[in-house]
Parts: sequence; C-alpha cells; structure tokens
Amino acid sequence: MNEVKICSDFIETPKKRNSSLNFLGSPSSPLAIYPELLGKTRGIQQIENDHSGKMVWPIFCYPLAELNSKEVFTNIIKLAKNPNYSANGVVHVIINNEAEDFCNPQIESSCKLVKIFAEYLNAPVIHVKADDVDSVIYVMNLAAEYRANHLRDIVIDLITPTSVYSPKNVALAGLIRELLIGDKYPLISSYIRELSDSKVISKGILEEQKDVYLKKLTRLHSARTSQQYPPFMIKKKNLVNLEKRYKEPLTGASPVVVQKITQAMTTSSRDCVSTESYELQVKRHDLLVNNMLDWDICETLAYTTLMQEGKNVRISQNSRDQHPGLNFLNGENGNSLHPAIGTFPILGEFKLCRSDVPPFATAGFETGYSSIMTNTLNIWEAPVTLEPSQLHSIISHYFTLESEEDLASTGVTLIVPNYLQASDNGTKKYYSCQPQRILEACEECEMITSMNDQLQNCNIIVANVSTPANFYHILKRQARCLKQRPLLCFVPNDHRNFSPSFSSLEDILGDTSFQSYIGDPDIASNSSVQHVILCSGKVYYDLKNERALRNFQNKVAISRIEQIFPFPYNNIIQDLERFPQAKVWWVQEEECGEGCWNYIELRLFGILGDEASLKFAGRHKRTNGKYTNLKLSDEELRYIFDMISDSS
Repeated sequence: MNEVKICSDFIETPKKRNSSLNFLGSPSSPLAIYPELLGKTRGIQQIENDHSGKMVWPIFCYPLAELNSKEVFTNIIKLAKNPNYSANGVVHVIINNEAEDFCNPQIESSCKLVKIFAEYLNAPVIHVKADDVDSVIYVMNLAAEYRANHLRDIVIDLITPTSVYSPKNVALAGLIRELLIGDKYPLISSYIRELSDSKVISKGILEEQKDVYLKKLTRLHSARTSQQYPPFMIKKKNLVNLEKRYKEPLTGASPVVVQKITQAMTTSSRDCVSTESYELQVKRHDLLVNNMLDWDICETLAYTTLMQEGKNVRISQNSRDQHPGLNFLNGENGNSLHPAIGTFPILGEFKLCRSDVPPFATAGFETGYSSIMTNTLNIWEAPVTLEPSQLHSIISHYFTLESEEDLASTGVTLIVPNYLQASDNGTKKYYSCQPQRILEACEECEMITSMNDQLQNCNIIVANVSTPANFYHILKRQARCLKQRPLLCFVPNDHRNFSPSFSSLEDILGDTSFQSYIGDPDIASNSSVQHVILCSGKVYYDLKNERALRNFQNKVAISRIEQIFPFPYNNIIQDLERFPQAKVWWVQEEECGEGCWNYIELRLFGILGDEASLKFAGRHKRTNGKYTNLKLSDEELRYIFDMISDSS
C-alpha cells in the first residue's frame, strides 16, 4: 500500500477552500484497494467528526475488466450496503476501454454491465466519452454535486475508444510512452493545443506550468533513485536509534479496575439480559471465585481495560461466529450492550461489527481504518469456514511488501483459528492454516536479534499464544505500541470456550507483560533433563498430558515459543543454557511442510550450531491435506514420545 500526496501540488483548488487530495495505490488489484479506501475514508471521517460523510469523499477509479471479477463485484456491493463499512457514498470512475465506438454492439455489452452494477448499488450512472475532455469535466462536476447533496454512490462510465486513444493514456507512464513513440498525440497534448488555439490559456502560462511540473518530477525522481540499499537489507533510516530504544510495555492492569470490571461482568440482573448471556455470567462468576481466568474473561478484560484508558475497540467478525461474551443481549428488546457500560465515568467506544460481508473485504477495511485511527484496537476475526488460500491471499495482498516505502503504518489485529473447517460429504474436516506460507511474507534483518529492535523493524508480528493471560497481554501490547505493525495471532478453535488452559489474576495484574517465550515452569535447571521439546500454541497441553502419563517430568522439558515472528532468539538461548546436555525437538500439530518447521529450523540451527542436536516431530502425512480432528491423536502422541525415548 502506498499513499501518494505529491500529486496534490499540481492541482489548483478554488480559493477560500481548505481542501486536500490523497492518492491511494497498491501493488495488488482493485480487489484489495477498494476495502482499504473505504477504511481510510471512514477513519478520516471519524477524525474530522464528519459522521455524515459530507467533508471526506472516497473516489475509486478502476478498469471495467476488474468489474467482471465476481469477487470485486461482490465486495463492492456488500461493503456499500453495510452501514458498518460504508463511507456514505463513493464516486466510482470506471475506465471502460472495451468499446470501439457508440455504434458498436460491444459498447452496448460493456455499458450493460456498468448499468447492472449501478442498479445493485442503487446509484445513477453517467456514460461519457473520455476523449471529450469538456464533457468529462462537466460530468465530474455533476457527480461531485450529486455526492455532496445526496451522500450516495454514483457511477461514471468513462468510455475510452481504443481506435482513437490507447487505454495506456490514462496512466502517466503510458502518457510518457506515447510521447516517446510519437505515433499519435496523447489526449492531454491534444487538449492543451485546443485550449491554446482557443485562447483559453496563453502559451507563456502553459510553458511556465510545464517547467514547474517537470522540475518537480525531476527532483522527486532524483531523490528516489539516489537512495541505494543492498538487497534484502533493512534501510538505515528505519533502524532503531539505540538511544531511543523501544521498551516492552507493561500491560498489567490495576487490581481496582479489574475488580470493577469483573463485578460488572457477573452481576447483571437476569431480567436485563438474555438467557444465554445470563448463563455466561454464572459461568464467569464460578471461574472468578476460584481465581480461574479463561480465554473469554481475559479477552473481555483486555478490551475493557483499554476502553477504561480511553482507547476504542472495533471488532469485525462473521455473523455466524457470534458469541455472547463481547456484548450482552437485552432480554426484552434484543439490543446488545457492553457489560462495562456505566462502570467508569469515561469509557472508550466499543464497536462489534457482525456481517456477511466477504472476509477479504472486511480485512481490507480494518487494515485501512487502523492506519488512520491509531487510538483504536482494530480486530479482524477470521471465520472458521475461511479457506487457507483465502487467508494467504489476504496476507499477500495487504502485508507482503515490495519495498520499505510501501509499508503503511497499520495496527490491525488478525485473530485466526489454528484450523479452518470444511464440510466433506456432511462430515467436518479441518485444514491447517499453513503458518509456513504466512511466515514467508515476513521480512526481517538477520543481523538484529534483540526483540526490541526486531519489533521496530518487522512488517508484521506473528504469534501463537497458549494461555489466556498471554492473549490478554498481546492484545494490550498491540494497542499501546507506538510504532504500529499488523498482528496475526493464532488461537485455538472456539478459543473463548477452550477449556484445557486457565490463567490467574496474578498473571494480568501489576507489572506483568507479554511473554514471547515461556520456558518449562515445572522444571528447574537440571542436568538430568535429556530432551527439550519446543512447541507453539495449544499442542503444549497434549504434550504435557502425554509426558505425565509416561512419568517423564524429569527427563523431558516442554517450552513454548509464543511469538514466532519476530523470533525470540535471546530468550531461547537463555532457556536452553539450563539444559546443556539435552537434545532439542520441535513438535507441531501440522505436517512437516505445513507448520512452522521450515522457518524454525533455520533459526534454531543458527542458535545450536549442531544439526544433529535438532529433531522434528509432527503429524503423519495426509493424502488429501485434511484432518479429522483438531489435535494430535493418541497414536501420534505415543509415536512422538516413543521416538524421544528411543533416541535417549
């Protein structure tokens, strides 16, 4: 994603009007640009208190060929019709370069598609020939007036006959190419000559404006090309100044604040909330009495403590993935409300957006929105029915960067279940999210091993947390980071009801913070430990149970890498020094090529230096890539520990 503001210098705005023009471009397709455009527009509207959308407008330009894509068509329609994601009207400029002339049947077909698109948007459509510049200017003014007065979408069909002008003339690069080729005059040259011949503009003013334009382009080009950087290296200007080193924020909460929040979460009258919400209150009360915090409680505490600090929380989730914990439902009118409303005099805004808008579109919207609203924790929850290819497409479109200049400051948080669900002849099957594909999009400098410096110089943070408390801390850290970076956090399926793991209040109070690496808490430094298992996520609990069944507590240590990227080098080195004679294993729930093994292997080899001391264990190879359950089977666990026992 690339924001370009230099073009506004060449646009003369009417006097006595304070206006600005921002350009949003992307190395990807309009499929990704449009949701980001709406998100950024909605964010700027919030900052400007322009809730009606009269001051901030989105203008979307794209070729007609993109409209033939079912995904682009659906995303635009769904976003426009949902009030949680709309921007109160978009000016659509469709570059229709598929027609020869108005008498050709081909133009009738292309215009029909534009008409159908406008009908879905419930928007008027205006057809205009692109080579008639005066008509184009008139139509643009008409569209601006319509958008200003009605706050609705409007479609402009900009027809560019290929027999007269090449479609490349729409772009500046194409314009220059036409000038160099010289086989025809570009549209802008023809229009300038027409204005000059008609005495609308003098040749002196024309030459003066051309000189100013070319000088600015030359200066900008020289500034860009003068910066030479070695390939695959992070640019020096983006490296952290050690004197101003970023410090890991303490994200623990005040006991008084937590007490007020937990009381509000558990004491609403049964008559005020729905039966489902009341049952959840009873469950929360029973857990809190025993000092047990599950994922649902910790997530609610993270959001509410941030709101108590004045920050806003916005969550996008699929309408089928509803959970009563985020908002309580009123038993009488069915309206939803946050349980902490009225608990504190000042409370940030909580927005829960449940819709059937395609996940790709909502992820793009939240990405754009978070780049503007830095005081908001933007959460995008991946639906469990999402396909792995769709998840990888989201990552590659929004967070895979060709250059450091394309890196926009966005703090969106993507919460993704470990397994994605598919239906196979009525039977539930599961796909791995294939973290290895996601880690390929991560950019790092191998010379930097300090966690603080890595966090400042990465393009995305990837975590797979195993405890409710760590989930609480990573959400709060993401909201408090001064330098925004996207966060992709893997969680157990249906994590709000994930029962094997609980935390205590002491884990989230006071001077506590996120732990990127958790060593085995049950084993002290012991030379009798023969094996150290490194893992990530909920597989830890399966390994721990199997270890207890075999009575291997004194032989096998199990440690967790909670933050996969940036990689916690120093934490791992410090922990492995406790067991100098132990062999190191990496265990994952996925097959060898689907989990984090390829990424982890290179980094652990760099730490250990001895290839023979590192081994892999995981699921058996599947023929169709689908799993029948959400965890390692008993047979697979026995096989893993049999390998460990045989290698002693």
